[in-house]
Amino acid sequence: MRSNKPILLVEDDRIDVMTIKRALKEINVMNRLEVAGNGE
Repeated sequence: MRSNKPILLVEDDRIDVMTIKRALKEINVMNRLEVAGNGE
């Protein structure tokens, strides 16, 4: 079952954000990724 719900990523290191984006793309996750730089 596929979902179109957004994914929230809370990460302050932009290299880690790029790594996660690349990993999601490789496994064909098409959900929108919302990135927050901190927990506030």
